[in-house]
Amino acid sequence: VKGKLSITEYEKRKYMLMLKDSGEGDLLPEERTLLRMLFRDGSGRLLFDQVNYQLLQEARDDLKTRLATGLEKNYFVSNARYWVPGLLFSLVPLFAIILTVGSSFFEPQEVIHTVQRYFPLGGPEQAFVWQLVGSLEKSRGSVTAVSFAILMWCSLRFFQALVRGVNRAWHTVEIPWWQLPLKNLLMILVLASALLIGLIAPALLQAARKILIAFEDFVESQLPGVNLDLIAQLFDWGRYALAGGVLFYSFTLLYMLAPRRRVYFRQVWIPALVVTLALQTCQNAFVNYLPRFVNYNAIYGTVGVMMLLMLWVYISGVVIFLGACLCSAGAKIHGDPNATPSS
Repeated sequence: VKGKLSITEYEKRKYMLMLKDSGEGDLLPEERTLLRMLFRDGSGRLLFDQVNYQLLQEARDDLKTRLATGLEKNYFVSNARYWVPGLLFSLVPLFAIILTVGSSFFEPQEVIHTVQRYFPLGGPEQAFVWQLVGSLEKSRGSVTAVSFAILMWCSLRFFQALVRGVNRAWHTVEIPWWQLPLKNLLMILVLASALLIGLIAPALLQAARKILIAFEDFVESQLPGVNLDLIAQLFDWGRYALAGGVLFYSFTLLYMLAPRRRVYFRQVWIPALVVTLALQTCQNAFVNYLPRFVNYNAIYGTVGVMMLLMLWVYISGVVIFLGACLCSAGAKIHGDPNATPSS
């Protein structure tokens, strides 16, 4: 089409592919790669015979892979504006599920306080969101089983976007429709275990600190060189660092369990750590610095909280999917033949 190639009959019913123009200035990246694969010997000719059929097959398969990768990338970027509202609207049912189930084992305020530590909003905005969650949870009325199933289905949509995004980063085959809800349910169990750790671990650290203070005289008499104030501070720091540990645990399991392939801990722990640190930095910026520059409530009125949430969901999704791309690229660099790096 662009005048680069021609097919010539050099003998009766025998043909060859000839390179007419070796310039690559007006070619797409995929077309340049295709030319280099076809004419790797530099002769500018390729006979259509049995010997070169394997080369033609490899070039065609490589072109299909590159085109599919570009299509997936464009699909993700062009549809980002659609999955962000979907993630946002599935957050409220997800929080309602967490509050409903968690309240059966813990005080509701403890559950809310644990979730709030991972939510990048200030006090008034948090109150608005939890008011919606509380209204949704109370409105279930007498149809508890049916409404609980509806809440569960809505919350599964949140993890469906994450699971599909992580699989696109690995370029794995699309998960069958009947397996996708099971994957989403598995992600809910991972989230539940992370919240359980977030509820129990701070209480254990606080109890250990109180026990240490209660037996201060005994410890000093048995171990006179021990600095109890420093140990107590370590317990306090551990409670603050626990939020990062819970996020790291969640992202590690997400990157290991979401892809439709076997993924090892050594392939995901560094990207999971990077994503954890990035999200905590973004959360700190959202809570402490963004309100000083932009007043969303003044601009958008009562919808300001929703606009801020949409921005946070978009940034978080990009960071999480970037972590999945790092997992895939790292696996390819370390010699995994089944990994296709994301560009």
